[in-house]
Amino acid sequence: MAQKKDIRELLIAKATERFAEKGFTETTTKEIAEAANVNSALLYYYFKSKKDLLSVIIERAELGLVNILRGIKDKDIVPIERLTEMIKSYVRYSIENYHTTKVVIWSTDKLTGYQKKQSLSRQKEIYEIFNNEIKRIKDCGCMSEIHPQTANLIIMGMINWCPLWYKKNGILKLDEIIDQMTNGLFFGILKEEKCAPPNVRKD
Repeated sequence: MAQKKDIRELLIAKATERFAEKGFTETTTKEIAEAANVNSALLYYYFKSKKDLLSVIIERAELGLVNILRGIKDKDIVPIERLTEMIKSYVRYSIENYHTTKVVIWSTDKLTGYQKKQSLSRQKEIYEIFNNEIKRIKDCGCMSEIHPQTANLIIMGMINWCPLWYKKNGILKLDEIIDQMTNGLFFGILKEEKCAPPNVRKD
């Protein structure tokens, strides 16, 4: 049983690497099997199709994020601290799982039917968790006039694309990037006009 589980996990790992490097469409099941050093026919023992394998990869990634965010949203801290922790945890998880994140970003649209429906449901939960926290910050009077949904779209766009341009050996370390992203984001949505450059102040 342990060996079967190991083979399945190896196929998932190699498929993730290949999908991230070549894309879902360009990757063949033969390439995945060869990378895992198993017979091509064995892949179909564990997965019904290449798309089924893709679905498993995406499901794991999305559930990983959902579970992290669920744990944070229940913490007894002020909304701005919860949102900050959500953003930092989301970015860190995405970068530490770079290949998986890349697959999710570029290949989720290849899902169909029930698999697509389930993925959309998980994405919606992630969006709503962020949206609810932003609304709480708005209710506290800490945000500017920006609409919560607009703020959420800004946040989601920033944290979803970060893993694609992040360089492990770049000038800034991961923690520095996360801190600067968070500070830059809040500088834009929190009510601190006196700190803004003169050309963008309302007064």
